Amino acid sequence: MPILAYGLNHRTADVDLRGQLAFAANDIPRALHSLRDSVSGLSEVAILSTCNRTEIHCAMENDSTAAVAAWLAKDRKCSEQVLRNNTYTFHKLDAVRHAIEIAAGLDSQVLGESQIFGQFKDAYALARTEGCLGKDLQLVENVAIQTAKKIRTQTEIGHNPVSVSYAAVKMIHQLFTDLSDIHVLLIGAGKNIQLLAEHVVARGVQKLTITNRTAERAEVLARQYNAHVLPFEHLATSLGKYDVVMSSTASIEPLLGKDAFTSAIQFRRRKAMLVVDIAIPRDIHPEVEELKDVYLYTVDDITGIVEQNLLKRQVAARQANNLLDEGVAHFQKESKLRRVNSLLRDFHYENEQTRADLLNTALQKIKAGDDAEEVMTRLTKELTNQLSHKPTMLIRHLGYNHTIQRINEIKDLFEQGSN
Repeated sequence: MPILAYGLNHRTADVDLRGQLAFAANDIPRALHSLRDSVSGLSEVAILSTCNRTEIHCAMENDSTAAVAAWLAKDRKCSEQVLRNNTYTFHKLDAVRHAIEIAAGLDSQVLGESQIFGQFKDAYALARTEGCLGKDLQLVENVAIQTAKKIRTQTEIGHNPVSVSYAAVKMIHQLFTDLSDIHVLLIGAGKNIQLLAEHVVARGVQKLTITNRTAERAEVLARQYNAHVLPFEHLATSLGKYDVVMSSTASIEPLLGKDAFTSAIQFRRRKAMLVVDIAIPRDIHPEVEELKDVYLYTVDDITGIVEQNLLKRQVAARQANNLLDEGVAHFQKESKLRRVNSLLRDFHYENEQTRADLLNTALQKIKAGDDAEEVMTRLTKELTNQLSHKPTMLIRHLGYNHTIQRINEIKDLFEQGSN
């Protein structure tokens, strides 16, 4: 059955339109059933809705893209013209390839990001729970997940961080092997610091302290990540307690200079410190770079690393093309096999019914007193005729419509079966 992938993402629509067409998680079950009930011939459907995309994946008897678009426009209270200008459509094998690209993070705003893999699995799992997933979309799901796993393990698509906050945190490993035993200080309480806190905790940092000019904001963030709070007025005199200092505030002047870090290094008996300043303007004075035991990285340093890593991911994405092709080919092969298997099941079932009916008739005649040998002779002849009728018609059809080579292949097949 034809597969359709229809939707929009960060490349085709702005954030406001993406928000308008997004589905809340608890609303997707309703939407699945509404769409399936509204579009004739649509038998299977899954809805993937994230901050960067809303997509409808479905299996249908014919091309009902227009009907799917009309349903989405009505359900999301959006004009069909706006949808035409901001959506994309993939059919059949192109839709399968697109599903693989999504699951592997190849179609994400951040190339190679891993979160979408779980979101893809969850979307299909919900569709299955709601009874909206059948054999065709299940095959799409299986192929997409298997191929995405291969891409992530056989290429470096997700190995190199491409966000400033994540790259900054990964730098800690360059100086420290055991992150559970180091002290980390975060200066600020905005979005960047929240991301840094999330990443350091995820990587095993257990001794985390947060400081901010507004103490209440530091306290809110500290509670979220089970961190300590350092009064901002004690910042300069407390630096020596921390192995890693990461800063991102809105200050227009440097918060910390060379003198503060000189004292910190003396307090630490020259034990090295990692300092990451991702603020613009700088929070840490450039003179700190002169200190031998302080490793200072600015947002420009990290951006350079991110750009290099993005190039590496782009190379990995190109390497993934062969795996994508293999995934699509696997889907095509399995799809054909499933159609053939269905035909074979029907064929065997029909033959079994024929055998049972003829046998029952023969047994009734024997019970009625007919000669058993004659009855069995008629049974075998009738069974042979009925079982060979459809294969005979098929061979004749092939003889009329196919080449001598194909006929010889069929002949060889029969000869192998008789050996």
